[in-house]
Amino acid sequence: MTNHIIAQAADTIHVPAATLYTLLADPQLHAQFQDKPFYDFRIEKNVKGADAIVSFKIDFASGTINFRMVVSEPEPGRKIVWTDTNETGLVTTYTITNQGDQSHLEISSEWNGQDGVIGMLEKIISPVRMKSVYKKELSRINDYVQHA
Repeated sequence: MTNHIIAQAADTIHVPAATLYTLLADPQLHAQFQDKPFYDFRIEKNVKGADAIVSFKIDFASGTINFRMVVSEPEPGRKIVWTDTNETGLVTTYTITNQGDQSHLEISSEWNGQDGVIGMLEKIISPVRMKSVYKKELSRINDYVQHA
C-alpha cells in the first residue's frame, strides 16, 4: 500500500497574476526563492516554463533524496507543475489565482512516502515541515516582488 502524502501552503503575493507567473516560470529566478531543505539546486535545461529541467537535493531522516524535476504548464498563466523523474512520485504544483493587482499563490506537493512505522511518522511530520518551508518560500517571493 502506498503512503500518499500532501503538503501545501498559500498566501497573497503583491503582484498581478501575469507578473507572478513570469517569475515562477523562470528557473533561474525561481531557484532564488528556494532555501533549506533544498540544496545543490541545478538548472539542467534553462527554458522558461514547460520543458525546463531542474535538479536538487533534500535531506530527510532517511538520508539524502535526489530530485530531477521536469516543468510543465497544464494551464499556462495559472499552473506550473514540477514532476520528479526519479522514483519519489513528487509532484509540486504552483497555482496562481488572479486577484486584480495581486495574486493568490498556492504551493502544493504530493508524493509517495515510505511504508510502515517510518511512513506513519513521515505522514505526520513531512506536511508540517514542508508547509513551513513553503511559507518561507512565499515570503521570499513577496519580499522579491516588493523590492524589485
